[in-house]
Amino acid sequence: MIIRFYKNLLIVLFILSTFLISSCREDEQNRVLNYNKGVYLGEKDTPLTEQQITKLRIHTSRQKSN
Repeated sequence: MIIRFYKNLLIVLFILSTFLISSCREDEQNRVLNYNKGVYLGEKDTPLTEQQITKLRIHTSRQKSN
């Protein structure tokens, strides 16, 4: 009787742990967990095109206050 209880408990715990381990969202997997202060450890940004840089310059020139 006791052995049967522990066997069933073990099966339930195995199923529960399998579910909990596999339930991590995909965007949370392979993320940086160790951080260095002042250092960006993420993926590098793609460089801006000349057109994007020109648009940003125009946009910021409109925001200047004299």
